[in-house]
Amino acid sequence: MHYYSAKEKLIDNGGTMPAGLAKSYQSTFISSFPGTNTSWVLVGLLEALVFVVIATSVLTGEFLPSRRKTLWLSSLTQRGE
Repeated sequence: MHYYSAKEKLIDNGGTMPAGLAKSYQSTFISSFPGTNTSWVLVGLLEALVFVVIATSVLTGEFLPSRRKTLWLSSLTQRGE
């Protein structure tokens, strides 16, 4: 699910937010500071990162009950030191 969403944003659309969606953000903070296309690319990159973490977790076998889930848990937690 995250793969197709990230692929659509980053590759298929070339990092350009669709016109209808960009129009709805036209008079907001998003359009003035980072820009709609930049925001669109950042969301796509975050979705790609989620896909990579989940795929890596599955490939390393972290879903097995006997395995430690270090990658999975570290991706879900935020360390505030």
